[in-house]
Amino acid sequence: MKKLIGKILSILLKKVGYEIIKKDHSCVKNNIFNTHFSKNVLVSFIEFENATLSHTNKIESKIICQTINKLGFNVDLIDFQEKLVGNEHNKYNLVIGFGNPINQIITNSNRLKTKIIIYMNGANPSYSDAINLKLLTEHNKKSKINLIKSTRFVNVPYIVPVNFSDYLISLGNQFVADTYPNHYIKKHQLPAFYFPINLDLKEKKFVTSQTHFLWLGGTGLLHKGLDYVLDFFSKRTDLTLHICAPTKIEDGFMELYKTIFLKCSNIINYGFISIDSSEFENIIKSCTFSLMASHSEGGAVSTITTMGNGGLIPIISESTGLDVEPFGFTFKDNTYQSMSDKINEALLSTPSENQLKAEKIIKYCKIHYSRKNYNDNLTAIFQDILKDIKSQKND
Repeated sequence: MKKLIGKILSILLKKVGYEIIKKDHSCVKNNIFNTHFSKNVLVSFIEFENATLSHTNKIESKIICQTINKLGFNVDLIDFQEKLVGNEHNKYNLVIGFGNPINQIITNSNRLKTKIIIYMNGANPSYSDAINLKLLTEHNKKSKINLIKSTRFVNVPYIVPVNFSDYLISLGNQFVADTYPNHYIKKHQLPAFYFPINLDLKEKKFVTSQTHFLWLGGTGLLHKGLDYVLDFFSKRTDLTLHICAPTKIEDGFMELYKTIFLKCSNIINYGFISIDSSEFENIIKSCTFSLMASHSEGGAVSTITTMGNGGLIPIISESTGLDVEPFGFTFKDNTYQSMSDKINEALLSTPSENQLKAEKIIKYCKIHYSRKNYNDNLTAIFQDILKDIKSQKND
């Protein structure tokens, strides 16, 4: 009866110019490296064609696929927002990533043979969503302007994958890893990487850049703490803040802080800027410090980008998820006062001291936050997990 009704409805809709599209086709890209191993892995992440310098996620996906393939797996790839159809889940020995496919496989009653490695490029979504809810609630008590666009609520299923996966790989430091539960067979931390753009910093004047700060980030301006960063610099007109972020798409936030942007000549908003542009090179040369006051990050690629390419000295919140000592400054509480104290502490350094720090930061990042280091660490993590899975089978 249901099929008959469906057919009649489809015919009627076609007559008036509409068509029902059934999405029952597979979204999986099968065996992307065309290999012939006996084991199969599904990577639920993001397609990596046409990668750009705007984000590392496509390169992460590519490296994940290449690395597990080299360890003896045929690799299937699916976008984390898509869903598996039929019995596609039955073929996999291993699944890596996050999103809808992971959720489907874990909730499937026949998945006992499939091991799940959840790969998270941020803090536990439960932690992050709770923070965003608190920020919005506090904001709504003070203003009628809707700032939902300036938060970073997670919009894919995460409760089941986060709590019922076998292994965890989290991008970032110990702070990020600690936001996740401890019931995994193993938890692994993975340092992020950045895109090197080989800037020539020989002509940089550390005397004049001493009071200039760069805020480089993506969407979610409230989530990333730009609100109290703006409050601080609106009062400290002796300092200059350079903002590189896609601010135009967050109209509520821009409306709320319109007066500060219009009246404070020491706050310069460039909007989104490509990091391989001459404009970005000029900005990074004009700054000594990189500032990030985020309430929740994982690896802080934007901050690493400023450190590795410009030698900028980081001043960051602990929840940014990056270890910057002994080169930088970390404030534990995401508050105006805590950030203000660390900025004032950073300003005590002399230009010559900052130049030496900048040189050390660049060298450190080239080693610890390189794509090669990310690849090597990921390989070691996968090898450790596969060894553990094998030992379980032998028990």
